[in-house]
Amino acid sequence: MLGCFQERERLLQEEVAAAIAAEMNRDLYVLSILTALFLPPTLVAGIFGMNTSGLPLTGGSAGSLWAIILCIAAAVGVYGSK
Repeated sequence: MLGCFQERERLLQEEVAAAIAAEMNRDLYVLSILTALFLPPTLVAGIFGMNTSGLPLTGGSAGSLWAIILCIAAAVGVYGSK
């Protein structure tokens, strides 16, 4: 009788561990996707945020707009390549 309860307890622990592992895998997947989407725009924004001369698109008044478009295009390119 005691062996039956121990077996049920072990099976229940395995089910709970499997459910927790599945939830953690799902969360890590979402985190990986968000990281992949935001990494290229962060790089572009970091480059345009430098205080140096001679950067492309900084001479005109539409440079910020082009930088934003480049950030979005980088994120879409990463998402589209998966």
